[in-house]
Amino acid sequence: VQFRSSRATIQHVLDVCKCGYLKDQHADNAIKPEDFTGESWNRLRHIQEVPTDAFGDISFGGLGQKTGKYVRVSTDTRPEDLYHLLTDKWKLSPPNLLISVTGGAKNFFLKARLKTMFHRGLIKVAQTTGAWILTGGTHAGVMKHVGQAVRDYALGSSMQGNIVAIGVATWGVIHNRQALVHPEGSFPAHYEVDTKGQGRLSCLNNNHTHFLLVDDGTHGHYGVEIELRSRLEKCISGKRLGNIDTVSGFNIHSLLLPASRSSEFLGMESWKRQLELAISWNRVDIAETEIFTEESQWKSSDLHWAMFSALVGNRPQFVSLLLENGVKLRDFLQDEETLCELYKQLPACFFLRKLAKRVHNALRGKRKPFGKRSRRGQGQTISLTFVSEEVRHLLGRDLFLWAIVQNNKLVAEIAWEQCSDCMTAALGASKILKSMAEEGGDADEAESMQELASYYEKCAIGVFSECHNSDEERAQKLLVRVSPLWGRTTCLRLALEADNKNFVAQSGVQALLTQIWCGELSVDNPVWRVLLCMLLFPLIYTGFLVLKRLKPLGNWSKLVCLYNSPQVKFYWNIVFYFAFLFLFAVVLMMDFQTSPSAGELLLYIWIFSLVCEEVRQLFHDPDGFGFRKKLRDDTLDQFLLSYLRIMRFSTFRLTPWLFYAGKVVLCIDFVVFCLRLMAIFTISKTLGPKIIIVRRMITDMFFFMFLLSIWVVAYGVAKQGILIDNDVRLDWIVRGAVYEPYLIIFGDFPSNIDYAKFEMDTCSMNGTDPLKPKCPILNEDNQLAFPQWLTIILLCVYLLFANLLLLNLLIAIFNFTFQEVQDNTDKIWKFQRYELIKEYHSRPAAPPPLIIFSHLYLLIRSAVLRKHPIVYKEFSKD
Repeated sequence: VQFRSSRATIQHVLDVCKCGYLKDQHADNAIKPEDFTGESWNRLRHIQEVPTDAFGDISFGGLGQKTGKYVRVSTDTRPEDLYHLLTDKWKLSPPNLLISVTGGAKNFFLKARLKTMFHRGLIKVAQTTGAWILTGGTHAGVMKHVGQAVRDYALGSSMQGNIVAIGVATWGVIHNRQALVHPEGSFPAHYEVDTKGQGRLSCLNNNHTHFLLVDDGTHGHYGVEIELRSRLEKCISGKRLGNIDTVSGFNIHSLLLPASRSSEFLGMESWKRQLELAISWNRVDIAETEIFTEESQWKSSDLHWAMFSALVGNRPQFVSLLLENGVKLRDFLQDEETLCELYKQLPACFFLRKLAKRVHNALRGKRKPFGKRSRRGQGQTISLTFVSEEVRHLLGRDLFLWAIVQNNKLVAEIAWEQCSDCMTAALGASKILKSMAEEGGDADEAESMQELASYYEKCAIGVFSECHNSDEERAQKLLVRVSPLWGRTTCLRLALEADNKNFVAQSGVQALLTQIWCGELSVDNPVWRVLLCMLLFPLIYTGFLVLKRLKPLGNWSKLVCLYNSPQVKFYWNIVFYFAFLFLFAVVLMMDFQTSPSAGELLLYIWIFSLVCEEVRQLFHDPDGFGFRKKLRDDTLDQFLLSYLRIMRFSTFRLTPWLFYAGKVVLCIDFVVFCLRLMAIFTISKTLGPKIIIVRRMITDMFFFMFLLSIWVVAYGVAKQGILIDNDVRLDWIVRGAVYEPYLIIFGDFPSNIDYAKFEMDTCSMNGTDPLKPKCPILNEDNQLAFPQWLTIILLCVYLLFANLLLLNLLIAIFNFTFQEVQDNTDKIWKFQRYELIKEYHSRPAAPPPLIIFSHLYLLIRSAVLRKHPIVYKEFSKD
């Protein structure tokens, strides 16, 4: 669009033209009196249009002032072109309301109370409705007050987005307008508001955001912009503004005062119209007091369109109001297309990108996707088709998920209240949000998701606490109840997968875990009684241990209750594991013969039974969460590597010349199996927290070793290069460049860095003796040639940084980790306790190596008898 401004080619009276400009301000071809002899001045005949020479950005200077937009246009510019400029070129969102402020061009005094009311009222309407404010744009009268209201909002509001104030002014009455003229545009033009020197002209108001400066070729004539402004307002009123189609001539006064009429004078369509405007402008107060009155009768189906608009437009207060006034989610979401349309209207977010990728992968892999994709225009639209028939009547979850995936807290909170299983929903939302936060790339968005995830964890804790205070037994059943709406999972499992430590640490949850840990045995039984009964099982028949069941049990049932208790399984596994380590040590140190002995064969059978149990635990978890948990805790890596090394050892064992190498591999595996005790004893309330602290410190130490290795290598290579000339023995190079600098940290100082302790007998001149290091560089007198002062300075600097700085840094890191973990140790221990209890709850009663018989039974059951494998439900109760 090319805008044109006006120039005068007219008659002159004295030195001032009828257009208001001086004679010397006209072009040469405009000063031709003989061409217009006897004619009266006519704007249509005596005005010539040329391309505009004033457009771009305008800056008023001063602190806090933002740059605005301006353009000089002709009076006959098409309003559609101006609207295109505002929305497409200047990137203004189409308004939901057009507020036209006219009159009061002269300065006037406004009392403080009226001024405050005017400012607050104008900004509230503009802010809540997404309106455009149109004024005369000058720094005088009511336009000045509008500008002050916009300024006060900009200074005092922390919300994103600005109030749009468009000034439509006459170009010929603007003071200092030459500062805006530049043939190629000004970016920005620096405009000075000079009210003292403006005379009969007017300055632009510095608080407006956009300016349309209307030029008809005259100077000093006010009111030139009125006709174009009227046509522009009419054009805007006929456009689709924001979320609604605006009615030409509508003003906000009719809404604030259309609604006070009784329903007998307004039909249903009129009520719908008012509700549509109220939703678009986010005026829930008007809708609550004037629309949803006792006189108005609404059906649920009559408000479905309003519910959809409120959800898509992010109007949580209206969503709540509509639910209070008859909207039923069951009816609203009964049509699958409604939910699909809601997902189509999702704003750009991480979930939408993830969903598109998953659908694409499903289609590429020729798998049946959970959604379908269609193209509309240039974009891609995704619609979901996963709502099952059996849960269609419980659609509060679907609306809740729709709000969660876009990280919309307010709408999600309203939808959460509509969920029938609110505790499971809160834990599921926490898991979803944490997963999206981990995979998302935006740091701010991820932080917001983590905050919302923590909020819903607190909601789940609140619901459970209320239930637990009311009925402890029923509250504990809720934890292990299978929820068909959430993938047939349980609250306890969701809390574990979402890493909700605060939830798992609740006393009610821990009480349930303790009961599961004891199995059919009472939690009141002392540990020593349980241990004694394990060894002398006939005591179970004497009432030595208290059972949970009140009804009488047979002798065999009592024995099963004893040895199927996770607590008893754990104690037996501890005893047998120590026996395993003892046998392992005996074989390595006393009984490792060329031909395997009976003890060594028993050790291999024992290890094989441990491998089988690890495999069984992976297969008993169909969704693979146990596998991911072990992988995350690095325990699976340790054990798999150990078993792979043992398989390699078996190969070495059968090869005579690799016999000793096989023993070395087995010795390293012994270290790993000893470290496994740390994972086993996390169940202990005394040792568990300390083991957690040690694990965190080990992680810190690995990062510290990276920093330390930089100094070790830097000093070691420099020292080795100065002392030794061209040593090609790799083992001695590593010893001198890495091993000896590392030992220096612990006080083992080398003797070859100065003259005082150097002896020729301790080294090899040519490096031919494999048992001695190569001698340092010597001079012609067979004296040490290297600069002794340099090696000593290097050693002092190295000790300063390695011993003093880095070691003290390590101590500080350990202290910080200890304090941080110590404050949350109990919470972390309670969380990790669940995983061990779950493992022993599903574990066969016999410990390794006797557990091999249970594995054989399971193998025969599935492979020979073709029966379904036994899958434990992990405390769940259908």
